[in-house]
Amino acid sequence: KEAQVQLLQSSRPAVLPGHLRHGSRRSLTGKNPAQLPPQKLVEPKELAIFVTSGDNRPQGDCSAKTWVSDALDFGFQVVYYGQNASHFSSSGDEIPTRRVEDYGALLGVRDRYDVWPVFVGNVLEDLLQHLPEVKFVVRLDDDSFLNPESLWHSLLALPLEESSRWMIGDCGPDEHHSLWCSGGAGIVLSRPLAELLAKQLRSGYRSANTCALVGRNDDDTMGICASKFGARIVNHHGFHPFPP
Repeated sequence: KEAQVQLLQSSRPAVLPGHLRHGSRRSLTGKNPAQLPPQKLVEPKELAIFVTSGDNRPQGDCSAKTWVSDALDFGFQVVYYGQNASHFSSSGDEIPTRRVEDYGALLGVRDRYDVWPVFVGNVLEDLLQHLPEVKFVVRLDDDSFLNPESLWHSLLALPLEESSRWMIGDCGPDEHHSLWCSGGAGIVLSRPLAELLAKQLRSGYRSANTCALVGRNDDDTMGICASKFGARIVNHHGFHPFPP
């Protein structure tokens, strides 16, 4: 699988002006953060990307030295969730790697409600505790590709203040009559929705309407559970599960 995220392709370099790269509180919109609704993104560091990658996957190092390095330079926060391997950016800096119980997911076990959904539930819980300032979370595979500047500007263009529960990606209905977003194309979650899903994915039979037991992997399960909570699920043309 060679999934790609090519959000609103731009010819501009994915580099922010210096005053934004070095932690200024001024936003890309030019407004003071206090003047913006709570859900509005102000700085790139308010978005965190988690990348899942097993030790036996060369895609982990490849992603670290390419689009993950670009995302870090842009100002996003990136965390790998893997086993024992470390990952380094193109400039040689070590990228944070955290470990949670994966139930065999990183060894290749798929299509079981008690593997990937529970693993990603653990990841979301750990990530949100680790990065309390983050407003949005992006789930990406290590064999995906991301244009960070396009992602940023596409999110700023959405009316994020209209809902606290957002799911954005390559989304559509499936046999369960529920919207869900393809994990290979990347999935953007608002923090309030990610907090709900972290609990639901790990609840099994205790999840809302047993939504955590309907899907087979984390992406379809997240969509099914998100629908139970009235999340705003957006099918965005910039997310591609396959090369466009």
